[in-house]
Amino acid sequence: MQAALIFTSVGRDLSGYDALTFWARATKAASIDVVGFGNDFGESKFLTTLNDVKVNTNWQKYIIPIPDPSKLTRERGMLYYAEGPEDGLGYTFWIDEVKFEKLGTLAHPKYAILDGQDQVVSANTGQQLNIGGLKATFNMPTGVDQSVAAAPAYFTFTSSNPSVATVSSTGVVSVLDAGNAVITAKVGDLDALGSMTVNSSGALVGPTTPAPTPTVSADSVISLFSNAYTNVNVDTWNTHWQFSTAEDFDLQIAGDDVKRYSSLNFVGIEFASQTINASAMTHFHLDIWTPDPTELPKAFKVLLVDFGANGTFDGGDDSSHELAFTRPTLVSNQWVSLDIPLSSFAGLVNRAHLAQLVLSGDIPNVYVDNVYFYNAGSVTPTGPTAAAPIPTRNPADVISIFSDTYTNVPGTDFNPNWGGRQPWLPKCRLQETAPCGMAV
Repeated sequence: MQAALIFTSVGRDLSGYDALTFWARATKAASIDVVGFGNDFGESKFLTTLNDVKVNTNWQKYIIPIPDPSKLTRERGMLYYAEGPEDGLGYTFWIDEVKFEKLGTLAHPKYAILDGQDQVVSANTGQQLNIGGLKATFNMPTGVDQSVAAAPAYFTFTSSNPSVATVSSTGVVSVLDAGNAVITAKVGDLDALGSMTVNSSGALVGPTTPAPTPTVSADSVISLFSNAYTNVNVDTWNTHWQFSTAEDFDLQIAGDDVKRYSSLNFVGIEFASQTINASAMTHFHLDIWTPDPTELPKAFKVLLVDFGANGTFDGGDDSSHELAFTRPTLVSNQWVSLDIPLSSFAGLVNRAHLAQLVLSGDIPNVYVDNVYFYNAGSVTPTGPTAAAPIPTRNPADVISIFSDTYTNVPGTDFNPNWGGRQPWLPKCRLQETAPCGMAV
């Protein structure tokens, strides 16, 4: 990745210009990821970006319109760009004649929030929502429209009902009460396309007391999420896989950190960059709280995925298994502790490279706390106390796979490691689709 940033120590008045212009060429046809201005290595309040800048071996002039020049009275961020290898190969590009200009030929400005869409969002009191998809579009001297990504500070946001929802200058919507509010925006005197209609049902019923404090000794725990322990690295608590509708939120209950999921059909939790070796662990624990009905056939499901020794998804040695929890384990409106023996995950052949946890089911609102693996101590295995009867058949009439009495045929694999599935069943790529094998 190649990146550059040019900024000044003292802000400059750019309000008399309407564009940043530059010339560029490259050693081959390519697309520079981003080129823009407003990145001042600080607040970057008026960051403006042109994405996917096409370059080739010929010099060409490029224009990045300023969304609202009147805002840039003390701008420090003059130019920045970022680009990485393409098709695994590097290349060289040059940028020259970089300057802010008053072109006077940029016409028909249009602005948009949420990519110009009118969105309707269900929310609850205390929830915060981000207004994204901010852009400014101008008709260029060539007659072609060109859009740039524009920072929230160029926009003036308005709520139709501030008692229900307010919106900050950075485009963060705070839901305050039950009711409806429409969030819109302007740039100068021009209305921006797009809106967010917030339908708030008021305060979401949730736990008023924290989950029970874990009592397992810290030296017997590998913790993903708990205030009681030091947590290992988790890449994400919501992978946003295709078809997942889950939204995740961080909150505190009486000073205790809690994860909240709403609209939960399934959610991926991934720690693939630093997989977990749970070989010495005996149990998996998590605490859940839901305001939703839990009567049968409602179920809450837990899936663990091991990427195998190669640490790669679908690398031929993966294994996974899912367990479902229903009544009487689940109870509405109180914390429920799930202590699951890892041996119950029958298809989880491997535990040394755990990389994913998937929560799913038909309980859409779930609070989660104290997610960890632990060792409950040595467990005396149950099994036969006497050896099997000694075979009496004539060795000439036997082909032995495993026996101390006969000569065994070579090459038998007693654990072919089919990845927790029958080899004739199709695999399912968790990162792209809904998890397979949800039924138990």
